[in-house]
Amino acid sequence: DKENVTNPLLIFIFGIEDNDLTHPFYPEDSKINQNKQNLIYNKNIDFYDPSILRWFDAFLKDLNRSDLFINVQQTYSQWLTIGQLLRGFVTTDKDTSLPLNDQEFFVPPTRNQTILAMERLFNLFKGSNKFQSANDMTRGNENFRIGFLPDSTTQEIRAFLFTVNMNVTFNSYTVQDLYYNKLQNYFQKRLEQLRLSEGPNGHVYKQVKHGWFVSPQFLFYDLMREVIRGTYTSLIFSMLFAFVVLLLTSGNVLITIYAMLTIVFIIADTVAVFVLCGWELNILETIIIIMSVGLSVDFTVHYGVAYIKADWKKNQTYIKRSSKGLKLLDNNYKENFQIDKTNVNNEHSDNKDTLFQRIKKRHQNGNTQRFRRIKNSLIRVGSAVFIAGFTSFLAGLSMAPSKLTSFSQMGFFLMLIMFISWLFATWFFLPLLSFIGPIDRFGDIPFGKICRCNKLSSSTVRQSVPINDTEENINEERSLKNEIK
Repeated sequence: DKENVTNPLLIFIFGIEDNDLTHPFYPEDSKINQNKQNLIYNKNIDFYDPSILRWFDAFLKDLNRSDLFINVQQTYSQWLTIGQLLRGFVTTDKDTSLPLNDQEFFVPPTRNQTILAMERLFNLFKGSNKFQSANDMTRGNENFRIGFLPDSTTQEIRAFLFTVNMNVTFNSYTVQDLYYNKLQNYFQKRLEQLRLSEGPNGHVYKQVKHGWFVSPQFLFYDLMREVIRGTYTSLIFSMLFAFVVLLLTSGNVLITIYAMLTIVFIIADTVAVFVLCGWELNILETIIIIMSVGLSVDFTVHYGVAYIKADWKKNQTYIKRSSKGLKLLDNNYKENFQIDKTNVNNEHSDNKDTLFQRIKKRHQNGNTQRFRRIKNSLIRVGSAVFIAGFTSFLAGLSMAPSKLTSFSQMGFFLMLIMFISWLFATWFFLPLLSFIGPIDRFGDIPFGKICRCNKLSSSTVRQSVPINDTEENINEERSLKNEIK
């Protein structure tokens, strides 16, 4: 509706706190909200204070000079009319002590005169059936742009509000967000100027600093802003939860990092396809994006656990032997490094390997193990992963032809996330492991040792290890050292 998005109304409110005490899930339930006030008044502001009325007059003039608003002159003309009525209630025809200027708002000299004039003003409005409530004004009636809210018992003014039109056309969330931030900065700048002129404990500043603004068009903006913030927050917490689950499931730090990298790419590609299809972020799309985190973990963690648990040593004598040597190098890295360094210094060899060359040799020695692990993973869980993804894909395919938008979008999402998850898990995660995947027990978290360290004492451990087995292990390690040299 162009009338609602082009130059919509903006309401400035003073005297009411911007708090909502109604139940967030049952706002219209009278039983739940019967003991709660609908409005919270700010008792610090005194609308009968002449200095407050002068600041409102200056603020309206400043709004009229700003490029952010239009039709402020209509609001200010009604403000001047109220000033003329107040002047008529305070002065008489014979009284010429007060200056007469129709272009300036009349402020009664004292608070008592302001109270008397306001009471007569309300009686005039009620008697002529032109008293305008705040609810009528928020519905967009252009005839009344200024409103006073009196107390139901004492009839004292508890709130003051006025409307202006925003000089903008809301056709996207970006435009709304940019304009809202400009409004926020403008209003805070006016309050900051007042604070600098009066000081932080200034009489007027302490009363008007709790003012705020609202518009019916900001309801959609607030919803979209919370949806966007909630989506980012949910994604972050979902990724953290997935990281913990992957770490506990795989028991390997590198596998967890590679899996998280794969999940990030899956989510990025899924959201990119949604954007290309013209989807806009709403409640359903937010739920779908958050669900993509959980569904993208499944296939990747299957391959990762299968890689860690792969029986790659079976019927592979050479690999088993080299693996023991690599394991010994891992456990005694410092000792082997010192031995190699001593041998090189003694022999004065000119063919000393650089650090990069040693890393390259170590990587090449582990390639056979990586390939065996990946082959074993595909044999064990490859078919199961494919069938699981295919059945979920068929479930989404059955929902896609639905005429309901929610069903068709959910079906399209299931097909897309299953395909992209299987594609990245099989053709990105496994090739990544074949290149820089962990070998032996590199990167493993010793959960067994951590659990046993609190149960077994050192003496029990010494008694449980036979002496003969220890000597055999020492001899085996020495023989492996000689082979590596």
